[in-house]
Amino acid sequence: MLESKMIKIILDSAKKIEGLRLIKIHGGQFSAGQPDISGCYYGKRIELECKIATNKPTKLQAENLKLWYISGAFCAIITYDESQPLVFTVSPLEDSDFRIFRIGKTKVDLHNLIEGIKNYV
Repeated sequence: MLESKMIKIILDSAKKIEGLRLIKIHGGQFSAGQPDISGCYYGKRIELECKIATNKPTKLQAENLKLWYISGAFCAIITYDESQPLVFTVSPLEDSDFRIFRIGKTKVDLHNLIEGIKNYV
């Protein structure tokens, strides 16, 4: 799965959840290092960085996530591992904490992600 496909699955699923608004942040010279997905859930800012397999955020991406986190946003790195095709790992910035969310073949179970966000509000 390409990162762009992963992002599309998340955005399509988010449309069905009341109170949740997510948008794709398109890369370019003026948005370098910004998280892939930005949004809001009932007033709580969300910043999500999507990665495939063992890819990690760049130094600039990690710094931007940290700045959003310090500002009070829920920030997470969502990783898709092709060896486990039904599992996304969602990692908040604290390295000691992570959650695994099971997904269907065509859509992310974002209700579990929202539960994770609620726990950090």
